[in-house]
Amino acid sequence: MADIQWIKITVDIFDNRKIRQIESMPEGESVLLVWLKLICLAGSVNDGGNIYFTKEIPYTEEMLATHFNKPLSTIRLALKTFQSFGMIKITNQIIQLSNWEKYQDTSRLAEIREQNRLRKQAQREREKEAKLLTLRDCHVTDCDNHATEGEKEEDKDISKDISKDISSSKLHQKNSNCPYQDVVNKFNEICVSYPKVIKCTAKRIKAIKARWTEYNQNFDTFVELFKKAEASPFLKGNNKNKWSATFDWLIESANMIKVLEGNFDSKGGEKLASEKPSFSEFRKLV
Repeated sequence: MADIQWIKITVDIFDNRKIRQIESMPEGESVLLVWLKLICLAGSVNDGGNIYFTKEIPYTEEMLATHFNKPLSTIRLALKTFQSFGMIKITNQIIQLSNWEKYQDTSRLAEIREQNRLRKQAQREREKEAKLLTLRDCHVTDCDNHATEGEKEEDKDISKDISKDISSSKLHQKNSNCPYQDVVNKFNEICVSYPKVIKCTAKRIKAIKARWTEYNQNFDTFVELFKKAEASPFLKGNNKNKWSATFDWLIESANMIKVLEGNFDSKGGEKLASEKPSFSEFRKLV
């Protein structure tokens, strides 16, 4: 349990009849001092009045003599007196102060214990975050020199996760002002004759953002592009080579300007289809 910084002792402690009896004994003052030290030790352990070195190691009389800097005979006399007066119980060598909850504010002690737990939890989170940041900035080969094989694999996994998070965050920030998803949705809505776009990949986002910047962030330009594409028989496959355009083809810079300038409008497309251009001429068009 976490240590606490205070215990509660009433101002009339020396008016207690048990304390008065102990004080009248030949070694009364030394025994009372042991009592006060036991109360402080119980507060330090902070486990409902139980006193132990660890949960697996109880205090022996010799250990208490060393801890309290008192003769062993005084410790033995004190413990025997406290037991006979019902002030302590010793079960499985664990000392327990009787009526601990009566004299100590256990709700406050529990609150302190919970605060300590939350403080330690927050500290562990900070340490974990610091480690993640260190791994992000640390070259893998530098870190490997000081890590076990298991730690290396764990650090690599953490580093991958961090890289993914950072890349995703940067991509979102970079394209936060570009309505790339709206562009894709508009294509799917207008260009019903073309294969639908089901995933907005990083490559597509990059291309859309480039066209968005190139055409002065005008969304209507994309609308016009998709309407022309849907109205063009040539782009939908009505040509000698049975070739048809795709979303990725349409948003390429050179292709987009051709479509917007009317190179593939219905009339031109019909002419191109009837004249059956050669493959080299076809390549120039697309």
